[in-house]
Amino acid sequence: MKLTREEAISWHGKMWNWIADRIEEEKTCQNIAGLKEEYCEQNNFTIRNGCFCCEFANGNCYYCPLNWDSNLAEYMCEQKYEENDDRGLYSLCCEAKNDWKRQAKLSREIANIQEKEVNNENRLTYITELGACLDKDSECPTCSICWNCNIPVKECPYIYDAIEKLAEYEDTELSPRQVLQLKGRNIEKKPDIEGDGCDQEGNLIYDTWICPSCNEYYEIDCDEYDFCPKCGQRIDRRELH
Repeated sequence: MKLTREEAISWHGKMWNWIADRIEEEKTCQNIAGLKEEYCEQNNFTIRNGCFCCEFANGNCYYCPLNWDSNLAEYMCEQKYEENDDRGLYSLCCEAKNDWKRQAKLSREIANIQEKEVNNENRLTYITELGACLDKDSECPTCSICWNCNIPVKECPYIYDAIEKLAEYEDTELSPRQVLQLKGRNIEKKPDIEGDGCDQEGNLIYDTWICPSCNEYYEIDCDEYDFCPKCGQRIDRRELH
């Protein structure tokens, strides 16, 4: 089922308000997965995971249109602070089996989650019907709707080049967020410095520097790295001499 961003957000809110209404009507905790399935059957929807946002994002959490207020890049609806902590709103709602009022309240919160901001200036690519990522400022030289073009993919230099670029990205096995994080780590950052001793005049001797990204500790005189060995952050060493 193909959904626009606006449709996915709208139907998400309608379904979760319907779920909250059902819980309040029955005054007992409900099987959330069962209610999602029932709602989709009533409205003739077949969607991934019973979730309109998952359907819109094609199962890629990075493209979820909602801000789940999670520290993680994947499964934000289920996890909040760390992997598998089950503190995400969806997990909490499913597990609220002895307090129907809490379950209804959590369902309302899920229905009214704020939309994630879209920063088009930072968005480098769009996804075509073929699943290829194409430069946003380019236009297809033959047509504007790739899947309706009669030119075979391998004979279209524009699309074939885009698919080759996508293949190179997929070979890295990195998520889009991880790629952005790596890009940021190539920018020099000053490390924190610490000391635990003093010279004969009572001045503190700084002998340790700390990576500004992963907080790994290194010795100033011995560990003269331009990049943190643990996370790859480029280090500004000007104050480490």
